[in-house]
Amino acid sequence: MVQLRAAHERDLTELASLAGELGYPLAPAIISANLLQIVTRPEHCLLVACDAEDRAIAFLHAYQRISLASVPSVEIAGLVVAADWRGQGVGRRLILALQDWASQHGVMVLRLRSNVQREDAHRFYQQLGFRVSKTQLALVKNL
Repeated sequence: MVQLRAAHERDLTELASLAGELGYPLAPAIISANLLQIVTRPEHCLLVACDAEDRAIAFLHAYQRISLASVPSVEIAGLVVAADWRGQGVGRRLILALQDWASQHGVMVLRLRSNVQREDAHRFYQQLGFRVSKTQLALVKNL
């Protein structure tokens, strides 16, 4: 049976592995530093889905987003389910839990950005009621 709970530092190894599956392999030290900041900020939600041995098999990270030019929203920063667990409703459960979290924080809009190549992810989100709002270019400047 899969259980959902808040992420903890003890999940670091599984979180690092899952981040790699998502396409963002990072050194455990970087993930650890990020994790410590995320779990201490109340505007962030970091949930894990765990197997029967309490090992994280999926995570969802989202945060409250405030912008001068739009209504407050919760932005999904990352959602990944381990390959062996995909198609079993784990991602759906995480999204539903996030909807509850957002509602409890008075936010009624969920947003996310998805690489144009992730067509399976697009179908997943659209089946859950998300719609394409625009196509945009992502720009980065290293400092």
